[in-house]
Amino acid sequence: MSVSDAPTNVKAVGKSYKSAKITWKKTKGAGAYAIYRSTSKKSGYTLIKTVSKSKSSYKDKTVSAGTKYYYKVCAVTRGKEGKMSKADAAKIKPAAVKNLTAKSAGGKYTTLSWSASKGATVYYIYRSTKANKSYKKIAETTDLTLKTKIKNGKTYYYRVYARTGKINSDYTQVSYVNPSKVYLSSNTLNLESGETAKLTVSFKPGKVSDSSITWSSANTKIATVSSKGMITALGAGVTTITATACNGITATCEVSVDQEVSGMVIVLDPGHGGNDPGAVSGSLREKDLTLKISQYTKAELEKYNGVIVKMTRTTDTYLGLSERTAIAKNYGADLFISQHLNSAASSANGAEVFVSLNSNYNASSTQLASKILYRLTGLGLNNRGVKTRRSSDGVNDYYSVIRNSVSRGFPGIIVESAFISGSDDREILSTEAGLKSLGVATATAIAENYGLSKK
Repeated sequence: MSVSDAPTNVKAVGKSYKSAKITWKKTKGAGAYAIYRSTSKKSGYTLIKTVSKSKSSYKDKTVSAGTKYYYKVCAVTRGKEGKMSKADAAKIKPAAVKNLTAKSAGGKYTTLSWSASKGATVYYIYRSTKANKSYKKIAETTDLTLKTKIKNGKTYYYRVYARTGKINSDYTQVSYVNPSKVYLSSNTLNLESGETAKLTVSFKPGKVSDSSITWSSANTKIATVSSKGMITALGAGVTTITATACNGITATCEVSVDQEVSGMVIVLDPGHGGNDPGAVSGSLREKDLTLKISQYTKAELEKYNGVIVKMTRTTDTYLGLSERTAIAKNYGADLFISQHLNSAASSANGAEVFVSLNSNYNASSTQLASKILYRLTGLGLNNRGVKTRRSSDGVNDYYSVIRNSVSRGFPGIIVESAFISGSDDREILSTEAGLKSLGVATATAIAENYGLSKK
């Protein structure tokens, strides 16, 4: 009986930290296949498995990570082994590192951390300032963390390998960069008592791994600062607001607070803002127009005695509905006016004002609303009336800013000055003169309602 030819195309591949797969091309006439293994290419082979003739692969689950195994396969015919194949080797790698992170360790340090890898006995850490080349080994450790020193503003790339014996796992990569400078949107602010302002932060380089900021005020009796950089002016004086980055780099803003004169506090709330444009008609956006109208209202009101005028926003900034009345409460509001524009079919036009259903505020708010509508209709706008709207509970006001104003102890109204979508109203909304006339009309009505005299 002739000896079977050796199987060809024998391939051995490490599949995990505890298995290898051997494949081959079948031999004609084979009744089975015998798989041999050794840790030496030239000698020491032992039989580890015989499989049926239908098989052309075998998964060896008796391997150990960190070892290089050599495999040979021979065909078996009627119990007799044929010629042995050429050897092929598989390196059994430990499992790759998982959950690799790089975090600030304060100052010019970062801490790498990762989860234990199956089959690993040690970890090799390499670093480069280029993502795909020039890596140098900086440490080997049996720990699962490593603290490294870095330069602020420079991006570092780390590759961590699990290792057993002389065999590394595939690498896992992470990058980290500390800020070298911190910038604030303002270096100085002049505020009045009760006023708020928000500081925003940017970094050099523009993108950093940890953008967290710790805020502090040198004198919290003069001004406080929230965890989001919102400053609230409290008392007369000067204080320093400090923004501290994760690595201790700081930026400061000097805040001067003037004590306000006493008077009625009116808070104007330009509707929408930021990523909320409100109603849009062609090039007109509600958020832009409400801000301009409110600014004109403020400028006109400030010509009167005994009034302090505040705004919930003075720039294109998004504010939540509850946040708007919370700002007003912080100012000590006596009156809250939310400025909006309507949108509907192009034939819809005119002005309307929404007031609270609450018996403590309905009558006085209706009186003010009527005077505002009188002044707005004097500009040629249609009078759509003073309105209320009940929520689904059948009791409370539907609109959040009105409902929240009441719960915070002051009247709130919504002035819908015109229809941004209305062909009849678009002319007054399309020019600065038109927007100013809306703001002045609203301010004049407020002054008349509360008996304010000009300075």
